[in-house]
Amino acid sequence: MLFTNQLPSGGPRCLLSAGGLSLCRGVCVDSRVKGDMMIPVECFVTRSADRERWLAARSRGVTATMVAEAFTPAGFEKVADGIRNPVEAVPNAFMEWGTFREPFIAERVKKEFGVLPNDWLISRPGVDNWMMCTPDGLSLDHRLIGEYKTSGKPLDKIPARYMRQIMWQLWVTGADACVFAWELREPCGDWFAPGFDVHTQIVERDEDLIGQLVEVAQRVQMVAVYESQMEGNEYE
Repeated sequence: MLFTNQLPSGGPRCLLSAGGLSLCRGVCVDSRVKGDMMIPVECFVTRSADRERWLAARSRGVTATMVAEAFTPAGFEKVADGIRNPVEAVPNAFMEWGTFREPFIAERVKKEFGVLPNDWLISRPGVDNWMMCTPDGLSLDHRLIGEYKTSGKPLDKIPARYMRQIMWQLWVTGADACVFAWELREPCGDWFAPGFDVHTQIVERDEDLIGQLVEVAQRVQMVAVYESQMEGNEYE
């Protein structure tokens, strides 16, 4: 596994090291990688396993889901309304199946590409720490992320919404590319059955699309800041 339990607050930043691999705040990183590619440890905010804390942290930022939705005018209004009147999403059967199958897809991607499962909410460093995402996978050198889906029909190309999610995650993490993996979801009685294979595709950064997403995210953040100030709260 890529990640272990969080260390207690105030604990040592690096707990152990072996062969160039260090465990920092519960995040496994490869200290042999040079340059500025590695995600700073402080950008690993919290794990989705701690759902209450994860949801609270997400509420203070702009995520891949929000940016992908807000890209269109109608989607932007939907996201803005969600900021004004927040309601926790209730998982439907498709979402529950995707959550159930994700570890199996992740294992395939791990074997093929060396991208390990991730459940950390990650932020951009510095003043842009309101920009957040939780990629499904992350390689030890942080150069590759993973995004995993199940689909009720074959995906001849990556849907635009998924592509926007991927590009936002690449922006937040600074990764070079994403392994997009999907598995067919077959109806089976009152539940589903997995398809015969996991399909994978390497998606590289699209800087033009990333630039558009950053502009959308800044508009979303302005709505969040305004609503927070109206409520007399401090938006971080």
